[in-house]
Amino acid sequence: MTISCRRRILRILQGTAVSFFLIAPFIKTSNGNGLIRFDAERLRLYLFNNIITFDNFFVTSLVILLFVFIFIFVTQIFGRIWCGWFCPQSFFSKLITDLSGKLKKNYRRAAAVFLALLSALILSLNWMWYFIPPADFIYGAVNHFGGTAYIIWSVIFIALFLDFAFVGFLWCRYLCPYAKMQTLMSDSDTLYVGLLKGDEDKCINCLACVRKCPVKIDPRKTPDNACVYCETCIVTCEKVLSKRGGSSVIGYNWGSVGRFTVKRANLLITMSIALLLSVMLVYNVFESRPLFVKYDSLYESGVGNYRAELKLKNGILKNTIVTFDIENGGTVEPRTVSLKAKEKKKITVTIRTGAEHSGDIKIKAVTSGGFTDTIILKKRNN
Repeated sequence: MTISCRRRILRILQGTAVSFFLIAPFIKTSNGNGLIRFDAERLRLYLFNNIITFDNFFVTSLVILLFVFIFIFVTQIFGRIWCGWFCPQSFFSKLITDLSGKLKKNYRRAAAVFLALLSALILSLNWMWYFIPPADFIYGAVNHFGGTAYIIWSVIFIALFLDFAFVGFLWCRYLCPYAKMQTLMSDSDTLYVGLLKGDEDKCINCLACVRKCPVKIDPRKTPDNACVYCETCIVTCEKVLSKRGGSSVIGYNWGSVGRFTVKRANLLITMSIALLLSVMLVYNVFESRPLFVKYDSLYESGVGNYRAELKLKNGILKNTIVTFDIENGGTVEPRTVSLKAKEKKKITVTIRTGAEHSGDIKIKAVTSGGFTDTIILKKRNN
């Protein structure tokens, strides 16, 4: 793959990752909740149409552990590929540098500060929207700014502005926890950016890659855990050597053996644990749905009158009351059912829809905690 082709792929991946990060708070799933949002007040995680309640400590622990081991697994293989290809910090820092660098020298600093201010505003707001729905956050800012949430937002905004305006990629080298942890997670077979094996003698020691490196390291002396895989050194080297009829002598290397291998004890152990945690999480998320309703049968006992057998399950560790309602009018008896923590119950309900009701019957069940489930009863004769 050529450098220009890989750079296009890198830009597409960066743009896709950042775009998803920015628009995810605005996306709502079929249950009316955000695609990804943590409700700090109710201790609920809304995740792709699932609701994970944090009173279920086991599921919460599985989520945290899975992310940790995926993080370790990816780093063991690709090193800091996240930093250069997906991280919003790197994306915005590089964007600010590139855009301001296109202006005349006298305006570059002012432009960089303005772009840092704009980037900090966008990212700080977006971060808060993963905890408070955008409309609610804006309404609160207009009507009663000064609460705890807005103090937190102000701190994040100021921190990001100072980062983008004065620190930039030096954060990645000296302060980022990921950089410090990578030393423990990577090994001699981890992917790194440096002089290509076999091309070391083609380096002309122009030091252009050193001068252009945003994290202020010598890309030739690698692997270096401060490297963020931004590919600035690769592009710079390509520009210099292409004028001499050559190509970049800096690129990606697969560790000491020069190729990817899975025959690594640490990698196999991490992968096995991640797979096991994934299976356990999927099973427990399904089993821990806050409310689960299904029906076994529906019988018509007269015009507009029906009898249905429902199965209910309370997936949380709290007692609750389930209330039934019928769309387009009608009644359900009993309208409410009590469920203990983690209780499963089978009940028979009587449904009256009226003679004018046509089509299937859609029943919405709501718990006292606000969790919902909807079932559609298919009509059939007795």
